[in-house]
Amino acid sequence: ARTAAAADTTVIYMGAGQAAQITAALLAAGVRPDTPVVVAENVTLAQTRRVALTLRELPGIAQSGITGPTIILLGHAFARAASCRSEDRPGHQASA
Repeated sequence: ARTAAAADTTVIYMGAGQAAQITAALLAAGVRPDTPVVVAENVTLAQTRRVALTLRELPGIAQSGITGPTIILLGHAFARAASCRSEDRPGHQASA
């Protein structure tokens, strides 16, 4: 968590199942709760999906129906993706 707090960007593989613990550790290490996060699911498959949110919202990722292999992308480099994909935030339905 300290390494992630010191970095501009962090990639966490297969972390969706531990989203609450990851969030708690990152917040305790000083990462801001409004840090942009993108969770990418099934990135090598046709049914890939990205959910954009903030670190404070990351523990709610299970509510978005993420069940496949994931990559969590953390950092301000992902702010544009987070603002463009706000409809994919947990608890919101994406329009078809």
